[in-house]
Amino acid sequence: MWHFDKNQRAVGILCLIYGIWHFGTNWTTTLISFLQWDTTETLSIVDLAYIQAFGSLCNAVGSLAIGQMTDSIGPKIMFLFSTILTSIYFVGLGLCRTWITFFLLQILRVGYQLDSTAEMYLATVTTERERTGALMILSIPQAISMFFAPIVGSRIASYTTLRASQMICGGVMPIVLIPVVLFLLPTTHSIPRLATAKLRPQAIF
Repeated sequence: MWHFDKNQRAVGILCLIYGIWHFGTNWTTTLISFLQWDTTETLSIVDLAYIQAFGSLCNAVGSLAIGQMTDSIGPKIMFLFSTILTSIYFVGLGLCRTWITFFLLQILRVGYQLDSTAEMYLATVTTERERTGALMILSIPQAISMFFAPIVGSRIASYTTLRASQMICGGVMPIVLIPVVLFLLPTTHSIPRLATAKLRPQAIF
């Protein structure tokens, strides 16, 4: 039997969370371009640019806010906050049919911060020497999701509809991810301020 210490188990659970998260993200990335063209009025490239710009702004605002809050409320709460808001965002994408709904939905991207929260959590369970290797380990579930998520998302879309596939993505992700965060992810000590200072906005689409 392999023996893993507490920190190694924490990194393993973090990899699972990271993989589930990126599975949903890559699923959505596959479908979103088609969703933005399947509207009541065709969106121009300028319309799409406004949507992306506003979404990036909301994402940056969320990064600043979470960077201030995470040290006091803990990473578990931030994982849950990010999961819930992003899941609502993913479901909402499946319902949008106009420019204004796509635009306003970008407000929910303030919560798209799981990547950054994961990196900060990692700082609490690894030493300086271990951290680079642990970050490389996180790239494994990310790479796996990049391969399988587009296949799953597109296959479900072909069996159902484009919008149904996107809403399934947003509905399944919290059902799978929240129990892992609540019951499997160990609670750690406070996140170092150096780690919160490195929090950066995440561009998804």
